[in-house]
Order: sequence, then structure tokens, then C-alpha cells
Amino acid sequence: MEGVYFVYCSWLLVIILLFFVNNSQKNIVLMHVLVALFLSQFPLVYEDIMINSAAVYLILITCGLIAECSLVERLQLYVISFILALVQGSYLLYVILEPLWFKWIPSWFIAFLTVYACSLLVSGHINRILSLVMGTVISDVLLFLVHQQNQLMYEFLQLAWLDRLSVVAIMYCLLGLIEIAGKYFFTNSRYIQKKEV
Repeated sequence: MEGVYFVYCSWLLVIILLFFVNNSQKNIVLMHVLVALFLSQFPLVYEDIMINSAAVYLILITCGLIAECSLVERLQLYVISFILALVQGSYLLYVILEPLWFKWIPSWFIAFLTVYACSLLVSGHINRILSLVMGTVISDVLLFLVHQQNQLMYEFLQLAWLDRLSVVAIMYCLLGLIEIAGKYFFTNSRYIQKKEV
């Protein structure tokens, strides 16, 4: 059942954008989500490699947004994306090599590690999202190269990758909500303390 997380998260995002967001950018994001949903049905085949067209579309959008950044921001995003790719790729490689050691760890834990590392390294929501997407792309490329070197089969940028990206997006939203709640309670506690004094 690969691609289920991606479809559920995409439709949930469509509902949130349609009914709960009042922003000038919402129509652009909504269009990109619907196009990615449509393209996820079609694989692109080149010799023995099969790539999901929605993954290619998301990569092209991410590269276009990174190209609009300044040179310093671009270099920063490249370095941080590579660090996140090493975090995610090494964890997934250890899971493949030693599955019994990671049996007790939930599957979403790698998404938590990736998002937490990204929140420590990058400031700003757009830069965090761009580095998370590029980090998952680079980690999948690294895993594909390792599997190819050992002549093992690996689904490169397929629906499983879209599922991993969706879990990372869910974890990013949860950590963002925790951050907002923490700021709210912190400011309210300071206001109450000043009122008591």
C-alpha cells in the first residue's frame, strides 16, 4: 500500500487550504498539491530505472524555489540538505542492514530526527521545507547508489519516497504546532507574572 500516506496527506492539505487558510499564496500551493496528486499515478521509465513523475515535479518546484534565493542562502541550503540526507540515509541504511536492532523503534522516528535536525540548523519555514525536501531527495539518491553498487534492487523516488516525505511533512507540522503552543504559554505566563507583581 505504498503512496497511501501521500494521498491522505495531500487531500488533508487540500481541505485545510480550501477551508481554513486565507492567504494570497494558497491557490499556488493548492495547484501544486493537486498536480502532484495527479502525477503520482504515472511513473517515468528510463532503461531499468522507474521514477514517479510526482517526485520529479516536486524536485523541479524545489529547485526553482532554491534558484530564487541568494547565493549565500543557496549554499546554506545545499550544505544543510546534504547533512539531513546523511542523517536520513544512514538511519535507513542501518535499518536495512540490522533490522532487529531497529524493530522496537517506530517508523516515524527518522522523520522526527530529520525535522528536529532541520529546525536546529535552519531558520524560516520556507528554507526549512526546501532543505527537508532536498534532504530526502539526496538521501534517496545515496541509498540508490549504495544498492546499485551491491547490485540490489531499490525503488528510486517511487511512492515509498513520497510516503517518507509525507511523514516528514506531518512531523514538521506537529513540531510547528508544539513551537506555537510553547510560545503562547511562555508569553501568557510572563503576562500573568507581571500582573501578579
